[in-house]
Amino acid sequence: MMNVYCFAILLSFYSCFQLVAEESNFEFKDIKGNEVVYFDDPKIKASVFIFITIDCPIANSFSPEIKRLYEQFNHEQVAFTLVYVDRDMTLKKALKHAKDYGLLEIEHIVIDRDHKIVKLSKAEMTPQAVIMSSNQDIVYSGAINNLFSGYGDKKRQASQHYLKDNLTNYLSGEKIKYKNTKLFGCYIPKD
Repeated sequence: MMNVYCFAILLSFYSCFQLVAEESNFEFKDIKGNEVVYFDDPKIKASVFIFITIDCPIANSFSPEIKRLYEQFNHEQVAFTLVYVDRDMTLKKALKHAKDYGLLEIEHIVIDRDHKIVKLSKAEMTPQAVIMSSNQDIVYSGAINNLFSGYGDKKRQASQHYLKDNLTNYLSGEKIKYKNTKLFGCYIPKD
């Protein structure tokens, strides 16, 4: 009887430990069916989340830049993820949107219907870029660049590349240039 009791206690400790571990690591299935676990790989120095919706014209206009950034920073030190924040997003819609906007090659594209990543990163708008450290600290949160300086005020070309500069500096151990930048886009609906 004592062995059964001890086993039950050990099992409950294991269950509690497992619950804590699941809360500290975020697990998702991406739109291609692959398991994605964040904040558990010691080689990953930074996680980059770019938040989008399918119907935000400003977010959609950033698709070529998002693709360029992915191609530049898709390496073993960075977990780069495109995050759809629409609560009613379907897999079919996400795949179509990613294909239509040339984003399907991004390794990790997830649908965050429950806003787990949104809440952790404190994201508010699309498009919004967030760099998080391996211990889940927000390193940068804001615009991808300064292509937009207001609603309806799109420049021909960006002159400041907030995400690119910050990620480059962070990975090389240098001080980041920007902690937060002003966002223009579409608000992420609150709970």
